[in-house]
Amino acid sequence: MPTEIGLCLELQQFYCSYNELSGQIPTEFGLCLNLQNFACASNQLTGQIPTEFGLCSNLRNFVCCNNQLTGQIPTEIGLCLKLQYFNCAGNQLVEYK
Repeated sequence: MPTEIGLCLELQQFYCSYNELSGQIPTEFGLCLNLQNFACASNQLTGQIPTEFGLCSNLRNFVCCNNQLTGQIPTEIGLCLKLQYFNCAGNQLVEYK
């Protein structure tokens, strides 16, 4: 995914599930302060969930199931007070220690 996505300051919906996206989720999504829905299920995304998603105060749905994400779910996700649905099943995420 291109890092230039962060230039879309008015972006509210991002749906790219069931494609062949690979690589890491750009941290620049944190610049999309109006982002409400982020869905990239069933791709080949790797790396960690960017902590910058915590800046997306309007985020309601985050769906990244069935990828190859690793690491922990960032605690910054807790800053998304409007978050209603979070699904990251089918990855390689680990618990907090």
